[in-house]
Amino acid sequence: MNAQKLSLNGTTIYCKGNLEKNSIVFLHGNSLSSSTFQNQFHNIDLPLVAIDLPGHGDSDYAETPENIYSIPGYAKTVTSVIDQLKLNNFIIAGHSLGGHIAINVASQLKGTSGVFVFGTPPLDSVNSLGNAFLPNPLFPFLLQGTISHEDASRLADSMLHIQTHKDVLKEDIMKTDPSARSSFGAFVAQGVIADEVAIIKKINFTTAIIHGEKDSFISKEYIEGVGFSNLWKNKVHQIDDSGHCPQMEQPEAFNELLIEYYKFIFGH
Repeated sequence: MNAQKLSLNGTTIYCKGNLEKNSIVFLHGNSLSSSTFQNQFHNIDLPLVAIDLPGHGDSDYAETPENIYSIPGYAKTVTSVIDQLKLNNFIIAGHSLGGHIAINVASQLKGTSGVFVFGTPPLDSVNSLGNAFLPNPLFPFLLQGTISHEDASRLADSMLHIQTHKDVLKEDIMKTDPSARSSFGAFVAQGVIADEVAIIKKINFTTAIIHGEKDSFISKEYIEGVGFSNLWKNKVHQIDDSGHCPQMEQPEAFNELLIEYYKFIFGH
């Protein structure tokens, strides 16, 4: 597995993986990193790539947080990274915030062959937030700046139904640029969110949506109520005994779905 750092307008972006045709490109969630995909890199024999978003993992903090720490800002970064890596014919697999970014870039990058999102409720506007997300009292921590070790531990707990990987999540949360959360919170407060439901309905490939049965953040009922007609196998795929991070909590079930979707998209 290759790891490299790319320079985008003076900001260093970390990525790792095998830069081949028909890759799966992983995008992580808010306050997390590419470390949340370890079970995929270790157990899936396919070309995989993972990107640390600005302010997360081993990537630099953004010099202009207000321009970068938003869905459009992250989408622009991901598009530039994929262009620099010269990837073609790829699936974007996005977790949580990474799923929203994946949906937004899907219509912008011609090389996108599929989108596979998990822990992500596609939104049609800011008005959908109340129905798409469950009333989790720890959710506001994802939209605030500095966070204590105790609160980072509580937030990591809430993301998981199975606590095995709590330390990985807590380390990621504490390593994240505090401005990545506060600036993203300011972006959400502006109320300007792309119509992700319309994007999925219009794109010319089948989208996969995965949901952890015990996810304490996301409403499966909301996703199923949207009325998509072009989802993979015409349903939202539930992974049992999993919280917000099925790729970590139930990697065998998650990887099986991802490999099956990969074969569906690329035919092998």
